[in-house]
Amino acid sequence: MTTGPIDYEALVTEYQSGLVDKLRNFGPAADFLELWVPDADLAESLVAMVDAAAAAGTVNFALFIDRRLAARLNMNALSEALQNQASIACHDENGGKVLEFFAIHAARPTIRSRAAKKIRQNKSRPDAPTARPAALKTSDEIADAYAAALKQTSLAFEGKTDEKSGLVMVQAEADGAILALLVEPAANLIHMARHRDAAVPERAALLDRFCALIEGLPILEASDHGTIRLEARLRDHASAVRPVPGVVSPEAAWPGFALPRKLILGALATYRKKTGFASCDNDFDPGATEEWMGLDDKARRQKLAAVIDAAEATVTDIEHDVRVVVHFAAAAAGCDKQRQMMKMEQTIKTNVEPRLELYLEELKDANPIRRRTGAEDAK
Repeated sequence: MTTGPIDYEALVTEYQSGLVDKLRNFGPAADFLELWVPDADLAESLVAMVDAAAAAGTVNFALFIDRRLAARLNMNALSEALQNQASIACHDENGGKVLEFFAIHAARPTIRSRAAKKIRQNKSRPDAPTARPAALKTSDEIADAYAAALKQTSLAFEGKTDEKSGLVMVQAEADGAILALLVEPAANLIHMARHRDAAVPERAALLDRFCALIEGLPILEASDHGTIRLEARLRDHASAVRPVPGVVSPEAAWPGFALPRKLILGALATYRKKTGFASCDNDFDPGATEEWMGLDDKARRQKLAAVIDAAEATVTDIEHDVRVVVHFAAAAAGCDKQRQMMKMEQTIKTNVEPRLELYLEELKDANPIRRRTGAEDAK
């Protein structure tokens, strides 16, 4: 585990010196890079570095490359070569770039060999154009669950942003796209979010929705939960088919969510360096809307009753303003309550109040003897 960015050139120099001066253990000082062998091609060298980190069980590290090396590095080709083995974010620092590799896991050898071969093929063609992400042409490539929402997006948050007095401007770049934020440093709140240079319209739409969502949030909350919120906001919840079985995480549901994730992590890293903000404690809670908080108990129950089928369940209590307790009707005794609770909660979040949480009424023991015995034991 490293505490700061590793200087790539110093690492290569150390390795080459070790070949001459040491009989064994001539690898770099960073323990997790013991298996790494540098390559003359920067992209292949970085791919090998991620492989070594994965073999050592390291899940993230940061690397500094100077301006000369940064000019040689094709980020799109590197991302493609890694084949989702790791996510990458980068930001400018000290005249060069800091590359942050995170969510590292072992790659399949067949994928790695094909990726490395592709880098070599591109390198051998001096006239080869800069690699660009392939255009996403159909909703199937986007993922059906998000296609409709992205197609309806108007690019209201695309463009540049200028520095403003009292606000900290940070930028991050990933896969050719740029995210720029103006952050209010007293509360670390994102005052403005803008994006530009997305390679294809679908990515621009995705980043536009992301910018709209994170404005007004603390930058740490945007980093921790921004893409989770984005996935939930874009997903077609009316569809009977879930994006993936089990727990839905953004990048498992659709790899496209990796882009805003990389960008916000890069922006947070830059913000930390600019301001000294070091906290990792996130206790942000958006709270319920003013409209919901202004309703009395009767009005709240009426709103809930309008979207909950009375033949299925009834609301028995509303606790702490946002905790909705329901009791399933006898007719629903044989249903899959867990699945129904999830669907019901999504319905009330979408149609009534996004902050609401659904709880099933606690079942009390109907046996009077056991209840009495339990009460006596408690004395």
